[in-house]
Amino acid sequence: MAVTGRRYGARVPAAPVPATPATGRVAPPARPARPSRPSRPSRPSCRELVAALVLPARCPGCGVPAEPACRDCLAAVPRAPAAPPPPGIDDWIAPFAYRGVVREVITRAKYRDRHAALPWLARAMAGAWWAADLPAPDAVTWVPAAPARRRARGVDHARRLATGVAGALGVPAVALLVRRDPQTQTGRGLDDRRRGPDVVLRAGLARRAVPGRVLLVDDVATTGATLRVCAGVLRGAGVASVVACTAARTPGRG
Repeated sequence: MAVTGRRYGARVPAAPVPATPATGRVAPPARPARPSRPSRPSRPSCRELVAALVLPARCPGCGVPAEPACRDCLAAVPRAPAAPPPPGIDDWIAPFAYRGVVREVITRAKYRDRHAALPWLARAMAGAWWAADLPAPDAVTWVPAAPARRRARGVDHARRLATGVAGALGVPAVALLVRRDPQTQTGRGLDDRRRGPDVVLRAGLARRAVPGRVLLVDDVATTGATLRVCAGVLRGAGVASVVACTAARTPGRG
């Protein structure tokens, strides 16, 4: 006889419970899988909203209303010049040269809370990776911002770029690196910049959790010292391949 159960006060027939073939015992009903929670899209911060209201977006090239720039100016953006990868980097991908409209777009994003350009930059970086026809990375990580700069800005721009690139490539974005020195690279002398920042592996990261192939993301590279330092830390942790992907690089420098 079928087992019956109660539902809203009424007796309703329940489906017969199958027995397991090995023991003949009654197997409990399978519990339905819990649906995964969809990731929430990032919302603009209060500073971003205020900046958009006080300073309406205009193309940095010609001044017409546009975000991050008008179609004509974007079509004329110079591509990144050829440059050898820094030591420890297997390949260095960059869609744009760091000058003209792109330089102003990145400057607005970094120093004037114009973060609406970051998704556009991330898409361009992902497109440059696809065009390079390289082996797929296991994970995307980013050059960590100096703590003081991250607190002042309220956002880590390289992390946002890395998240966008990882989403386009279909791989996870993982925080692998931590920056310990409080001073940023901007404003340092050339010798200090060439030495690079003080970057270490994130505490508590087990060696078995370190991916084999990593795509290292940053917004701009000039001397390449920061990429070199980060690559050295990653390789010391067991990463076999490090490819750098920056939104732009300075012409004439490696």
